[in-house]
Amino acid sequence: MCLILTYSSLDAKKTWWLAGTLAVLSLSVMLLLPSYLQSHPDLLSDAYYKALMASSEKSDMKVWLFAFPLMIYLGSVLKYLFRNVEPVMEFSAASLGLIYIALLQAVILSLVVLPWWSQTLQSPIKGLAQKHQADHSSIVQWGVHLPSFATYRQQESPRREPRPGEMALVKNMKPYWPSDWEVIDVDGPLSIVKSPD
Repeated sequence: MCLILTYSSLDAKKTWWLAGTLAVLSLSVMLLLPSYLQSHPDLLSDAYYKALMASSEKSDMKVWLFAFPLMIYLGSVLKYLFRNVEPVMEFSAASLGLIYIALLQAVILSLVVLPWWSQTLQSPIKGLAQKHQADHSSIVQWGVHLPSFATYRQQESPRREPRPGEMALVKNMKPYWPSDWEVIDVDGPLSIVKSPD
């Protein structure tokens, strides 16, 4: 997506600076958002996501902002080193700058930002699924819709209320199952509970 947006901006000769500014701003937001949400969980209205953020690993992505000057300097060095390479000569300085920012965004997004979000949002689901992967008993999803649970567990996990003696994956912030049900496992905002026979 970053590369496509850059390609579409290459001919925008009068607005290349605007495209570059927006690209740097969007990258800054991507890096600052996780730590900001961790410091201000009240901004999240959904209790499930608030619990996920509260139990998430501390984000240090903002340190990448201090690397911006070094990355800009590196971009200038690369342009100088490849100044006689024909494909590079065909682009203007502005175009090369936009391409460089797009590549930088793609690398940081795929190696820094997305892994943190994946770990934060999927860790409890993956943890519970892997703990119960060897157990071939039915575990339904009750009050949640998390298809990745079935994927990690490699077993079907239909969305419905559990039958007597059946286990269910539930959200545990506000228990909505009867108090006599057994809590089998807990991970962050998720639990596996079992209804009595």
